[in-house]
Amino acid sequence: MASYMTQSQSNFEDSLIENDSPFETHKENHISSGEYLKSLVYGGLDGCINTLIIILSGVSSNTSANKVLVFCIAAIVGDGIGMGLGDYLSARS
Repeated sequence: MASYMTQSQSNFEDSLIENDSPFETHKENHISSGEYLKSLVYGGLDGCINTLIIILSGVSSNTSANKVLVFCIAAIVGDGIGMGLGDYLSARS
């Protein structure tokens, strides 16, 4: 039985023999901003929930508005540092 191959099939088979796989030289370039978006959304949700709990706790205990505001600012700064450090360390490992 005779074997009929086109030139492109022959070149493809030759590349398989030389490279073991036609996909080794293929490189995909993806945008890595999805990781930043994921971290931003996760950190934002965590910060909103923690700050809301501080506000509700302060209001329910009849604490002055100035103290609740100071506690909220401290919580936002602390959450930002904690979430940023946690994300950095998890991405590094």
